[in-house]
Amino acid sequence: MSAFLDSYEFKEYLKTLQKDFVINLSNNLSNRTVSKHGCIIGLLIDFLCFDCGLKNLDDLTVGMVNSRFRKWHISKIGDAQESEIKVAVKKFFLFLEKDKGYVNKKIMDSFKKK
Repeated sequence: MSAFLDSYEFKEYLKTLQKDFVINLSNNLSNRTVSKHGCIIGLLIDFLCFDCGLKNLDDLTVGMVNSRFRKWHISKIGDAQESEIKVAVKKFFLFLEKDKGYVNKKIMDSFKKK
């Protein structure tokens, strides 16, 4: 995937993925759970675009989507447990791999139990 011209364009691309993710989740989960996961991923997108300056999925690191985002979310938002954040992020990247063909091996490996 090539880099986007600007962070706005990249954010809009990620927001489209988020919408698809929410639709996918709504097939199997309650509205409350879908809403919670969707909100967490929306905040992940904001974090990646604004705090990390990300413009390309290929530049994602394990630290960005795991520890840095969880710490940021807990300190700034504080509306979710660390385990809820982990689950939402894991489900999002599983969705990206299964339904969108985007695989980041390092991130996927980070979700495996040690």
